[in-house]
Amino acid sequence: MLKTFASQPRRRWRHAPILAAALACAAAGFLLSPGSGAARSQVAFGTSTVSASDSNFSLTVSGPDAYTIPSDTAPQYQYWQLTVAYIGTPLAPDDHTTDPHTTVTVTLPQNMLNPGITDVSNGGAGVSDCVFGSPGVVGVSWSCTFHFSPTITSITMTVGARPYFDAPTGPATFSYVASSGASTTFTMQLTGKTDTTTTTTTTDSNPTSTTTSTSTSTPEVPAAPPTTTTETFTDTTQTQSEAVPVAPNADTAQIGLSWTDPSASFDVTGVTVTSTTGSLSLQSAQTKPKLVISKKRTPTSLRVRVKGLHRGKLHYKIVPRRLHGKTRVKTTVTQLKPAPQALAAAETPRNSEFKAAAKTRDLAGASV
Repeated sequence: MLKTFASQPRRRWRHAPILAAALACAAAGFLLSPGSGAARSQVAFGTSTVSASDSNFSLTVSGPDAYTIPSDTAPQYQYWQLTVAYIGTPLAPDDHTTDPHTTVTVTLPQNMLNPGITDVSNGGAGVSDCVFGSPGVVGVSWSCTFHFSPTITSITMTVGARPYFDAPTGPATFSYVASSGASTTFTMQLTGKTDTTTTTTTTDSNPTSTTTSTSTSTPEVPAAPPTTTTETFTDTTQTQSEAVPVAPNADTAQIGLSWTDPSASFDVTGVTVTSTTGSLSLQSAQTKPKLVISKKRTPTSLRVRVKGLHRGKLHYKIVPRRLHGKTRVKTTVTQLKPAPQALAAAETPRNSEFKAAAKTRDLAGASV
């Protein structure tokens, strides 16, 4: 298990004995040991390398430049090697008083979170004052100070981070800045999972009954003016229940959510239609169409399409899945009905079938 920076207190690793104690915590699940199978199975060094330097220090970052986000499991940690080297005036072998050092701050991109560490060279000697960000926050920064001596002129640290489950694909750029002046960026491309995700299910009044469904596109027109509401969410435990009267002849509703923070995520759940006349008889309930629900998502929006409406009220809940501060969500509900030409086209085959059946009955009657 990777120990994230975000969940550790400030830790000083300037001296090897201190790091040894820290690495001993691996047995308790705090850190990945350098030789663990979990670390080795996911480390991919050398795919891409960037570097920068100032008059005294150099930064080199090596690691994978692409990652495919899985569609059915949590994204794995990706790992990089950060090497900080002293390139200033050489230190005398017996110089134990000079302390050339620099603090490196690493900032994650907005589609990555939970940085962590698996290994530090030199037994951790020379690393101190590591300051870590908050857990579960995208784009968080962390920093460590690197000290050098006649015997330690280079320090390599293996660090990791991962995208969140529904992170948008595209470039993920990490920023590396040394307090002494050197700075560089490292970019990996997140691929595989598209920017939009569409799921379709059908459901009836029994919430445990859901099945996969496909639907065909039919021309539609508005059945009522759209309704718009705005809610502010501050915590993921907060939900907002909504109810909209179903317009006459409406058979489809589109619930559109939009927000500005791409690191936030919202969902719509509990979609049902209740009758305005109270409980339905068994026969009436059996004749009501099942709801067909599909979702299309982008980093800052969610569109939920509900097909199979009937007279009553459309109920749903807005649920925040991930928040990083106060976020406003605008919700627009648009009700649709089939366009007149679509209704006419749908009636034509049924009329033909009815006439053919009537003609068959007439012929059968004449033969008697």
